[in-house]
Amino acid sequence: MSTYTDDECAAVGLPAGRSGVIIKWNVEKGSNLYLGQEVCVYKYEVLNKETQNIETRQKKLKTGVAGIVARIVVKENEAIGSNQPAVMIKEECKHELVSMGICNECEADVTL
Repeated sequence: MSTYTDDECAAVGLPAGRSGVIIKWNVEKGSNLYLGQEVCVYKYEVLNKETQNIETRQKKLKTGVAGIVARIVVKENEAIGSNQPAVMIKEECKHELVSMGICNECEADVTL
């Protein structure tokens, strides 16, 4: 299995301004990822404006890039901050023009 440096990878984390706890990983190091694939489930707290109570919610984290999981940064049941990467992904293709899952420039299959 290849090892990639963080400089070669895209960092995927929680949405800006959100922190939480990783509940379950659905991928592992070396997994092939397609664009939009669910990589983990996390929980976070939010204030219910009507009741003024803190509620815990769960959400699925999906990747915005296709590639290979190079490194899982945050383990299950660990907290993750809003600017912290959860997983590092070695992108298969960084070109933006894609038709039917195939890069128009390098012909990489970004659906994996």
